[in-house]
Amino acid sequence: MTLAMILGSIAATAVIAANIAVADPLTLCNDSPDPVAQIQGCTDYIAEGNTTNQNLSVAYLNRAIAHSMTNQHETALADFAKAMELDPDNPLVPYNRGNLYLDTGRYDLAIADFTRALEIEPHFALAHYNRGLAYEKAGDRISAKADYEQTLALDPSDKQAKVHLDHLNK
Repeated sequence: MTLAMILGSIAATAVIAANIAVADPLTLCNDSPDPVAQIQGCTDYIAEGNTTNQNLSVAYLNRAIAHSMTNQHETALADFAKAMELDPDNPLVPYNRGNLYLDTGRYDLAIADFTRALEIEPHFALAHYNRGLAYEKAGDRISAKADYEQTLALDPSDKQAKVHLDHLNK
């Protein structure tokens, strides 16, 4: 790497850091690529308290996802619960909590959350796909196949669902 490339990289990093440092809490909460900065932005936004329950729910959801990314699972679960309390009709809340449960091997809880997301939004292809993954990991091949088939009915371009379905059909 040349000196010019190194200096350019350092300058670009400094600009990004400066933009994050001056960003308002809402911007950090919604758009920060750094989970630690996102957690701080969401925390500050929540503390302001000048918004609707739906917006607060999204802030708790974003913070929960950021906590999940930093392996603070119990804190993430508390934020997911608060987000659901504030906006029980947002399918992204149980969907994302289901992802945490799926990632941590708690398949029954993941299936329950993906099912809840689908009760709210039946055409949520990713929830069908991820519930299929949870069913497959839990050993329920029949339910997994049904979810992968539904994923493909909703999104025929989903290559991963096709791969999993083909594997289960062998």
